[in-house]
Amino acid sequence: MESGSRQNVVFPSNGGEAHGYLATPPGGTGPGVIVVQEWWGLTDHMADVVDRLAAEGFVALAPDLYGGTTTHDAEEAGRLMAELPVERAARDLAGAVDFLLGHEAVTGERLGAVGFCMGGGFVLQLAADAGERVAACVSFYGVFPHGQPDFSGLRAEVLGHFGEQDTFTTPEDAAQLEQTIRDQAAVEVQFHFYPAGHAFYNDANPLGTHEPDSARLAWLRTLEFLRSRLARPARRPRGRRAGRAARRGRRGGARARPPRRRPGRRRRARAAAGAPARPRGPRARPRACRAAGSRRPPA
Repeated sequence: MESGSRQNVVFPSNGGEAHGYLATPPGGTGPGVIVVQEWWGLTDHMADVVDRLAAEGFVALAPDLYGGTTTHDAEEAGRLMAELPVERAARDLAGAVDFLLGHEAVTGERLGAVGFCMGGGFVLQLAADAGERVAACVSFYGVFPHGQPDFSGLRAEVLGHFGEQDTFTTPEDAAQLEQTIRDQAAVEVQFHFYPAGHAFYNDANPLGTHEPDSARLAWLRTLEFLRSRLARPARRPRGRRAGRAARRGRRGGARARPPRRRPGRRRRARAAAGAPARPRGPRARPRACRAAGSRRPPA
């Protein structure tokens, strides 16, 4: 067991405090994304994932669910995961959602969430608990050490990445998970399978299962998914501005002038010959003609 957790932010959580690692994009603002750790803890690799998301334009936050503890030993990681109180983890994740939505750098009113291994299971629970506040949920080979949650509150679209040689979350387990989500929540679900084992995205490679090509493809799909689901909608005008905008839309623009009509062929010929232009319109006709409604003056 180690105490090398990467922490740089403190946020309120259920009347107390929770810690995490936060990174903002070079532009200063962007959509918010929660990153949920693997069973190793909030390691340098997880902080690096947060930094990668920030480099792509997101405001990313990884809550520290172990409270500062990390490990590189698989047996110890399994024990930490098994002993993690689900209720406390859920409270810390909910506090992270509140904190990120209230952060000055975050744009939009809905977040994305990405989780890996243990975090791949917790991220689905987070999205189910948060409801409309989470719009996009990405699970990398998620596991559920405490059993699957109720997905009926899920409103986010779901993207999943799983390894075909994964012995922790087998392809059969992933297929069953996909069907369960579809049965309990009417949301879009996309699961992808890769020629790799568990934790294939982790380039720190603690299990010896990192697969660069699969990791690269899964990451590109994740970025595209998050960008498309977290795009900022155009603001709609309100009050009088909305009424004026609607009227302009019906008129095809504000006070649009009709295009000028080109002179006919006969008028162009008369102008070229130097003849005076023939009067046109109702004002050019005699008063009696206009009153009678005739097109030509009386003979």
